[in-house]
Amino acid sequence: MSRAEDRADIDHAQEGRRKEVTSGGHMAEFEGLLYDLLVDAGLPESAIHTGKSAELPGYYRPSKEWDLVVLQGGNPVAAIEFKSQTSSFRNNWNDRVEEVVGSATDFRTAMEIGVLDSPVRPWLGYVYLMDEQGTLEGNSISATDAGMADAFVGASYADRCEELCLRLLDNDILMGRRFCCREKRPG
Repeated sequence: MSRAEDRADIDHAQEGRRKEVTSGGHMAEFEGLLYDLLVDAGLPESAIHTGKSAELPGYYRPSKEWDLVVLQGGNPVAAIEFKSQTSSFRNNWNDRVEEVVGSATDFRTAMEIGVLDSPVRPWLGYVYLMDEQGTLEGNSISATDAGMADAFVGASYADRCEELCLRLLDNDILMGRRFCCREKRPG
């Protein structure tokens, strides 16, 4: 059997499981891409969980269904959320911040107090895709509003997102590296 035929057989065998990952939602293609990258890197498909099988215990709530969880020996080694926002930035930005901070804090606290007994501290990730439309303008917040941190004064929503990512990493709320794929405009 040729290498191409081998790969076709593997692709066909994986099709059903990957289809579960990409079966809905705005971020399904990103989830599918990460799923494929993990499998191509040698992770067995049985280690990658989505939907109800990606549910992990919490402390402030019974559990949280993450978008993608990687288990090794029954223990979570990675949990990832995929979010997108295409409009209503002013109305929804705080909700996105509360989601990421709350989910990570809930899970980390559950681990610290022993709700989840795991020998490893899982890598927590947050993939957030913003539509450029409306994200580059400054906001109407001034420095006098509630003693706001300078980094947010006059910042666009894209700048706020970048600052959020930096702070999540700096304060060990999420783990990993900051990847900002924001396209810089010429000018």
